[in-house]
Amino acid sequence: MKIFHAYDIRGKYPEYLNTFNSYHLGRAIGAILNGRKRICVGYDTRKGSEVIKNYIIEGLEHSGYEVLDLGLQATPLVCYYGFKNKIPSITITASHNPKEYTGLKIYTKDGLRFNKLEKLEAIFEEKNYISGDGKVINVSNEEVEDPYLDYITKGRESNLNIALESYGGPATFIAK
Repeated sequence: MKIFHAYDIRGKYPEYLNTFNSYHLGRAIGAILNGRKRICVGYDTRKGSEVIKNYIIEGLEHSGYEVLDLGLQATPLVCYYGFKNKIPSITITASHNPKEYTGLKIYTKDGLRFNKLEKLEAIFEEKNYISGDGKVINVSNEEVEDPYLDYITKGRESNLNIALESYGGPATFIAK
């Protein structure tokens, strides 16, 4: 099964998207983003997402990146954090796919969907990587969530009561 798709990278965990592939995806992402030496990574509540995140981060570290580990976060928060700090971002998620899948959504420093997946796949297949000594910085939930909540609620005062069904996803943890 192919893990590279038109708009993202995804596959059944651990059958196709596993620790080996995740590490090499981290290395390939490090190579294609050469010159951008900071990146942020978050993950969702799916089985395997945290494991995949850890191996992606290891691959990025071995490519010389300073990796900001955002922990368990909803995709919009990871994307916004990267955009706000002008760094690329990666969310480990398979979005609307069945529970046995996981994957990656990659965004540019401008918060746009990364659109060079064919080139990334070639680097991944050829294992044409860069090397360096990186490090991981753990970012607190408050540092990720507070700026996002301020942004989406700015100027929006309301007396409405709102219900949220997040189906156990990461948005569960920021609902107030």
